[in-house]
Amino acid sequence: MKKILIVAGLLVAAGIAYGLYEFNRTGKDTSKKASDFVLQATALSAAFEMDEVKANDEYLDKVIEVEGVLLSQEVGNPTILTIKGTDMVNLRAELTTNEQVETKAGDLVRLKGVCTGLLLDVVLTECVILD
Repeated sequence: MKKILIVAGLLVAAGIAYGLYEFNRTGKDTSKKASDFVLQATALSAAFEMDEVKANDEYLDKVIEVEGVLLSQEVGNPTILTIKGTDMVNLRAELTTNEQVETKAGDLVRLKGVCTGLLLDVVLTECVILD
């Protein structure tokens, strides 16, 4: 009985340690990573609109540098930028910071992030704005 309690206690402690590790984990620093692809926002959204399976095979979990027209931004944690893609599919970029971007709707913006696939829009996470 005593051994079972010790094992159970160790499992609980390991679970708590893992939970704390995951909670405090930070994302990748994409600003220091090389881009796997450099594309226009319209080309990336068109690729997902035409053939999502093929686009997932090519772009999923890759670091992508994208340039496009800013449609809107939602300041929060994280700040989310909507970038013009095709008529049906835009890009949704989640920045690594929660600061407001100094550009406004209609401006050209260039950023780098990790592609996580298509929901209603093509989603890029861990994004950084490039100069």
